[in-house]
Amino acid sequence: MRGSNTGVFLGYTANFGNQYSRLLNDIDPNLFGESLPVNQVSMAASRIAYVNDLKGPTMVIDTACSSSLVCVHMACESIRSGNCDMALAGGVSSTLLPLLSGPKVGFESTEDKTRAFSEDSNGTAVGEGSGVLLLKSLDHAIEDNDHIYAVIKGSAINQDGSSFGIAAPNYLAQAEVIQKAWHNAGVDPDTISYVEAHGTGTKLGDPIEVRGLTQAFHTYTDKNQFCAFGSVKTNVGHMNEASGVSGIMKLILMLNHREQLPSLHFMQPNPGIDFINSP
Repeated sequence: MRGSNTGVFLGYTANFGNQYSRLLNDIDPNLFGESLPVNQVSMAASRIAYVNDLKGPTMVIDTACSSSLVCVHMACESIRSGNCDMALAGGVSSTLLPLLSGPKVGFESTEDKTRAFSEDSNGTAVGEGSGVLLLKSLDHAIEDNDHIYAVIKGSAINQDGSSFGIAAPNYLAQAEVIQKAWHNAGVDPDTISYVEAHGTGTKLGDPIEVRGLTQAFHTYTDKNQFCAFGSVKTNVGHMNEASGVSGIMKLILMLNHREQLPSLHFMQPNPGIDFINSP
């Protein structure tokens, strides 16, 4: 890959990085000054291109929890348009300072478990990690005799617009972007057998997500109870900017092993979710 027209699309935020910079400044202002150039947010992606001599478009994308998914979408679009021949796309969430001493956002699980879509869910477990996919066109992958783990047929992105809170999801907007992705991929929703969900394990978010999925499916079909779904967050927690790519990796492993994985810590369904009358 060295010297190739390979892009880098990295989901990353500076939230914990800023804390680290402040820590360095408190210890020794000289350390802060020396570290400032390489601790810039943009450098997180640029360093990857620099070390590996990659010449394609390189950028950091921060759209909060969807960052790594947006990176995959943007990378696919860049390959299709000819801006790069290959792309590294994914995300990283690294907690550089102890979590217990830091501020709480408000959606954290009190038991450090993510009980996605379960009646006794009380928030999401915080996780950290990174994940990256090497993407290229299917024709080139076949030509190069690559090991192909999965094929991305299509994708779509949008924004919620107005809702009853800037951090609260809008189920109609979610249904719309799902339908756009299906249309872009040329996929018949009747043929979908599994959906990897966001599944944060919050009382508010889980029912809205299922409502959006149901709305999307029922626009095309009246069939119910034909599609399984789950969330990798029950295994690894919510990895913020790396959460989306971790879900893709789980899905790829399921495809390769031809086995559906259970969502952990699920006891009784969330009463706000109508599983019976949904796809």
